[in-house]
Amino acid sequence: MPTVPAKAAEAVKTRLKRLLGMADQPKAAELPAVEPFPKPIESQSVSKPPEAPAVVTTKRAKPGQTVSTPERMAFPGIYKRPDEVAKEAAERVAPESPNLQRLFGVTRDDLYQIARGREGNLPGTLPGLAANPKGMRGGAEQITNRRNTQRLLDANAEAEKYPELVRGMDAWYVMDPLYQKMERELGPEAAKREYDMMNKFMGMASPGSEVTTEIPRGTAAYYLYKQGRFPEFERFAGVPAAQRGLDFPQDLLTVPGHVYHSTAQAKPMRRFVESGELDMSSPKVPMYIEASGVPEVGFQTKTPVGDAHWSRAVGLADIREAKNFGKSVSNSEMYSLAPWWREKVAGELGIEPVSAQGRTWGVFSPQTGVTTPIGAPKLELIADQVVEAAQRMGITPEQALQLFIRGEARLGKKEGGSVTKRYNEGGLAAAEQPQQQPSQDEMMAMQILDMAREMGVSPEEVIMMLMEQQSAPASGLSMAPNE
Repeated sequence: MPTVPAKAAEAVKTRLKRLLGMADQPKAAELPAVEPFPKPIESQSVSKPPEAPAVVTTKRAKPGQTVSTPERMAFPGIYKRPDEVAKEAAERVAPESPNLQRLFGVTRDDLYQIARGREGNLPGTLPGLAANPKGMRGGAEQITNRRNTQRLLDANAEAEKYPELVRGMDAWYVMDPLYQKMERELGPEAAKREYDMMNKFMGMASPGSEVTTEIPRGTAAYYLYKQGRFPEFERFAGVPAAQRGLDFPQDLLTVPGHVYHSTAQAKPMRRFVESGELDMSSPKVPMYIEASGVPEVGFQTKTPVGDAHWSRAVGLADIREAKNFGKSVSNSEMYSLAPWWREKVAGELGIEPVSAQGRTWGVFSPQTGVTTPIGAPKLELIADQVVEAAQRMGITPEQALQLFIRGEARLGKKEGGSVTKRYNEGGLAAAEQPQQQPSQDEMMAMQILDMAREMGVSPEEVIMMLMEQQSAPASGLSMAPNE
């Protein structure tokens, strides 16, 4: 996390504007979101969703707004007519990748059939709850009122007119075919142990990441742990590509860097390596890991994965008093809202709460700031990353999948990836040319921009928070994933 001395604040602001071409900083609602769900393959294209208008601050609901006594209208699109919301989402569904069928022998519809009506065997208990939790400040009625509940039900029901939308999103977390491959390769007991470990490493790589960044980083951590080299992940996986010199480990050279590597990702991973236990008190990542589980290891379907887009879709961004109102849920918020989601939303739709969260993420994706097509389940994204790893290593996809299952290879393409393009661009060629490396001020500016996107605020507000209390961004990250 960068430290911003008071005397450097104005210089950083100026450098931000110069580096990133921002004559004026965008409003919070205009900042692009970091997504927890599928990013399409590069050959896919989609029309860009309409930009969200500036936040309107209000203590009274605007026309069409269904939350009670709002602070603002942060994402007005969520209040569009339900048929329009569903239609816009359906237009952005990504084509199905053939790699899913090739590597795992299933289609999106097969995964959907697995997900239908299947209840998890874990309770979905929130981590870090107080002994006597009080729930969210002011109560949950602002979100759980009849009009807001009906809005969510209507939009999700309209989505059922578009099977291509519902199939992929209802089954987004189904990972059974991967586990079954691992069981055949490793045997039942080893498969349980290795799947659990791999799934946790990927989940802990999710804060602040798209899934296409989470997968190569999480599988790199898993691979290095299996090789007895986890300290190398801690030391090197957060280094921007432009700063990776010739002495950098060659098999890590193209692992995507991450501006939050040392705070939100490597630290929880280190605690897991040392204790064997997942030690995270925020609700999003643990619920995400459990939702991505399988029956043999344990999985949950009762508590929605409260990422930033779910928070925005249900209206939390409109009632929060905090500046970073677009973030993922807190424990107190989910404690108050989970029963309502189970009974009044998912229950009325006739699907499990986790499936309802996946569908809602897709249905409201144009409205909450998602900028990529939707519809590809997580297993499909993994299949694409296996193929990219095969191309990187010069082997067949089947061979790459076998190496990955054994913990002998990471996933991801040769070029790696990035949360912020400018942060991670350059690769080996740039690393060999010190004069092209970014200055400390430039790196600080890039990190501040990423924090602003993560927290849903302007870069100037991040600077102010950093100056007031240096721990603010880290605590925000601990609750977000994939925000």
